Amino acid sequence: MADYHLLYHQSKGYFEIHFFNKYMLGNRIKARIGKYEATPQKVKQLEGTNEYGSYTEYRILYQSPANEKRQFTGIVRMYSDFIIFEILNHYKIKGKNKKSIFEHPYIAFPNFEGDIWADDCAMLSYKRQVPFNYPLMWQGRVVQPMRDGKHSPLMVTNGQFETIVLSPLNHLLHGTVSINSFPPEIKCGLPRAVKMIEKDTEYQTVLVLGRGVNRTLARWGDILRVRHRTSVIPKDADVLLTHLSYWTNAGASYWYHTHRKTSYEATLTALRAHHDRIGIAFGSYQLDSWWYQKEGDHYTAGIVDWAPKESTLSKNFNAMLPFFQKYKRLKLFDEARISHVQSILRTPLGCHFKQLANDSIYVEARPGDFVLDTFAVPKTRAASKKLFLEIFAHPKWRLSFVIHDWLQYMNDHHRAFRDLAISEGYFSGLDEACRTIESSDNATGHLTLQLCMTQPHMTLNSVAMQSVTTIRSTSDSASFFIEGTNRWWWHLYASPFIHALGKYPFYDNRLSGSSHMHPFSSYAKFEFIWLGLSCGPIGLGDKIGSENIELIRRVALSDGEIVKPDVPCQPLDKCFLYNPRLLQNDRGVAVYSYSELSYAGVPYAGVHPDASKKDLRDLERNGYSIYYLLLFNVHPFGRKATLEVAVNEMMTAAATIATVATEASTTTETMTYYVYDYFKRCGYLTDAETSMTYIMARRKFFYQIIAPVVADAAVIGDVSMHVAGSRQLISDVIINESRVIFKCFRAKHPRDSHIVVYLRECPREVALNGMRIAFEWQDGLLRIVIHAAFDSAEIMILR
Repeated sequence: MADYHLLYHQSKGYFEIHFFNKYMLGNRIKARIGKYEATPQKVKQLEGTNEYGSYTEYRILYQSPANEKRQFTGIVRMYSDFIIFEILNHYKIKGKNKKSIFEHPYIAFPNFEGDIWADDCAMLSYKRQVPFNYPLMWQGRVVQPMRDGKHSPLMVTNGQFETIVLSPLNHLLHGTVSINSFPPEIKCGLPRAVKMIEKDTEYQTVLVLGRGVNRTLARWGDILRVRHRTSVIPKDADVLLTHLSYWTNAGASYWYHTHRKTSYEATLTALRAHHDRIGIAFGSYQLDSWWYQKEGDHYTAGIVDWAPKESTLSKNFNAMLPFFQKYKRLKLFDEARISHVQSILRTPLGCHFKQLANDSIYVEARPGDFVLDTFAVPKTRAASKKLFLEIFAHPKWRLSFVIHDWLQYMNDHHRAFRDLAISEGYFSGLDEACRTIESSDNATGHLTLQLCMTQPHMTLNSVAMQSVTTIRSTSDSASFFIEGTNRWWWHLYASPFIHALGKYPFYDNRLSGSSHMHPFSSYAKFEFIWLGLSCGPIGLGDKIGSENIELIRRVALSDGEIVKPDVPCQPLDKCFLYNPRLLQNDRGVAVYSYSELSYAGVPYAGVHPDASKKDLRDLERNGYSIYYLLLFNVHPFGRKATLEVAVNEMMTAAATIATVATEASTTTETMTYYVYDYFKRCGYLTDAETSMTYIMARRKFFYQIIAPVVADAAVIGDVSMHVAGSRQLISDVIINESRVIFKCFRAKHPRDSHIVVYLRECPREVALNGMRIAFEWQDGLLRIVIHAAFDSAEIMILR
């Protein structure tokens, strides 16, 4: 346990604890029942092995000093880089209706407290009451947050990136990490607002520690998935992730609005014809809440029948002032069948879903299956699964994904979400139903889910749902005061949370052809780069004829397939040390990702000077990594911001020594990189440790592509696309003293390829599939334009 120390003092009845030789979470762990410090009765120390690995365990029976019948067993299992705390209560705990679901737990274990707290930490959690995982960031002591109460998950780090992540491990919808400022405490457990905590209910909290923020978040996600027997969602899991999608939800051009005052049927027909005409392919179309039958036309109306209707009421729900809210009856479809809608669009569909009305046809058919309150919720896991199988399984639909919206509203307005069994059963039944319903359009083979309007605990619970592939990270598109730098900040810190759970963030729909200069507007030129690097969905909502076709073609191939890096982009670790939205802040932020291409030739990274020939041969299989660095400013009023970045900050394992292997000898040299500015179309050489300084005012941003220089050459990639070195575009790199060879994929390319390679000296010849072609070389950059379409074109550069 090199990075933490936990010792039980039996005579004093508490644990002494520190992490990285610092008291980041106080210096003691105690147990509490209600207002009282619990008294230890029996203590056992054990060792064992389970699905997580080997552990040392403390098992302590605690009792309330106010009532000897109130007892629980507190269990501490210590692994090499994480600790699991478990509560096993030995009496039934009845909830209190007046308590908030976001308040402190009744049985608190672990309860971090003490008189010593490190005061040089940076904290990240998420606002508990509102949807969309709104970030909370503060500095100093962990027990001095902007608000007391629930902070789950809670991330704590410092200037050395010694990091702790603390969260529930089970009962994810209700478990809490709750902060109390006076006296300073961090309490973990289940809140008293839960309707009933039955005797022998097991509740677990996990504490993960590591060096590096992103690395520790990833490890935390791994442990959660082991507990819930789920896996990371692949980048190609469903059609929403693999291809562009067209959206008709809030903020899109056709949300409760039709084309030229026609019907929705005419609008969708015109959309599909227009997209075919301009050559933009969409893998799916999304139908929002306007298409199905609701109990009324008010904003919160529940579903009566999840089927098309003849008309809907147009209303500007997002208008800030009532007199801007316009009402108009809109005609929907001539034929009220979703298969008819499918025949118009001829692509997979994603459909919106929200809460059921109390008078829905599903409740009328099986009234005993539901709990009625403001709306209807299935009583059991089995009832939930049965409901969603009935609703979502239609043999004539190409339903590929469902957007379950309004989750925050459901949590706040129905008593069922205070019940452990009903609330968990709702989501597990939903998950089982989606995994049962087949979808040939998805690589998973089943229907998938996107969650929207989630509160942080609902996002956390998604790790137990294998059908969930995407989660909306921010508010509705085009929400006033949420666009621009506020949305960027929000997405920046919600995305690592979602990625750690093995899911992908959805930024909501974007208008590719619309960008304004006021501080609350979107910025398509910047956002489309970020969306491609995020590996999540790219949903468009452009009005017919308003698309920026040039921009769209930089993120997707001709069939709509999104061009992506190997992994979702993540913020630099240093970006977790400060809040870039503060008025006094003068630092920018950055996200990065990479593509690792198959590689042969000179090994280039991670080599110790004494490496053997076998080690060198192994390194030839490591791959050629091209990094993508996106830097921007999220200051609320565009104040000038600066950020310094070194290449080794983007490396999973910093590697600054390259070895050049020849038949005669092995030599070592410091690694060099070429930094290519995507918009200036030029660059410079640097090493891994030297910091590059970027200055950003208002909407100024930088997009850099960084490639290792081997034998005075570096492959930048196909810069006609944002993710220039993607494996979808480039592969099989070979670099040596005499030539540079790689393959370029052209089968689905929407236009000419623009290949850029750094070469210190002008090449003798460039060949495409064995035939000489023209090229341009200037200031160390070789540029090649490929016009023709090939399934795979091999480029050979003779030096």
